Amino acid sequence: MKIKNLTAISAALVATMASHAPGAITVNDIIVIDIGKNDLGNETPGNWNNISGSGSAQFGNAGTLISDLVRFSDGAGTGVSITVAAPSSGAVGIGGADVTSIGAGASFSETGVIPDSAQIDVLFVNNSSVTLTFSGLDDSLTYSAEILSLFDGGRNAQDISIGGVAQSVDPNEAPYVIAYNDLTTDGSGNLVVEFSSAGGGANLQHINAIQLIAIPEPSVCMLGSLALAGLLVRRRK
Repeated sequence: MKIKNLTAISAALVATMASHAPGAITVNDIIVIDIGKNDLGNETPGNWNNISGSGSAQFGNAGTLISDLVRFSDGAGTGVSITVAAPSSGAVGIGGADVTSIGAGASFSETGVIPDSAQIDVLFVNNSSVTLTFSGLDDSLTYSAEILSLFDGGRNAQDISIGGVAQSVDPNEAPYVIAYNDLTTDGSGNLVVEFSSAGGGANLQHINAIQLIAIPEPSVCMLGSLALAGLLVRRRK
C-alpha cells in the first residue's frame, strides 16, 4: 500500500513538473530584463524583456512596466508582471546617457554574457527610494535572482534588497553581477526589489539588468526523490 502511494505521488510530481500551463511560471523558467533607453536603439533583442524610456525618463509615482514577462527559452508569456513604485521626480528614472562601459564581459549564470545593449544604460536612483515588484509568481516555488550593477564613473556601494535579502552592490567592481538565492514570495505571488539612495554625487544606485529563475522548493525535490526511490525498490522486488 505504501509503495502504491509512493507511485501515485511520483506520478503526480512528474506530471506537475512536466506541465507548463500557458501564461504560468513554472520550474526552471528564466526571465531576463533590460532596464534602459530606447532613444538610442539600446533595447535588447531576442527573448529579453525591455523596460525602456527616453533618456532621463522619470518613472512617475507607480505603475505597471510589463504586464506579462516572457521566459528566455522560447518567448512565451509567464503571467508574471513587474510594477514600479517611485516618486515622481527626476531622481528616479532611466539613465540619460551611455553611462557604462561596453564590453565589460558581465554574465548571468544561466543566460550567459549580458549583451552590450543591456549593459550600457541603467535605472538610476538618486536621493530617493524605489520598489520593483514581481507579481503573479508561484508561491510553491523558490527563486534566485541576479542583478547587473555597472557604472564607469565611480559610485559608492549601496544595499539592494530582493525578497527581504539585502546585499551590498558595488557598480565599480567586476564581475558586476550579484546573486540572491533561496528567495520566497510573500505568500501572494509577489517578490519585491527595494533600493534607495540618500544624498547625491557618488551616492547613486544603478541596476542595468535582472535575471529571475524559478526553482523547486527543497521539500518538493526531497519528496520527488523519495517517490523515485520507492519506485526503484518496487522494481527490485
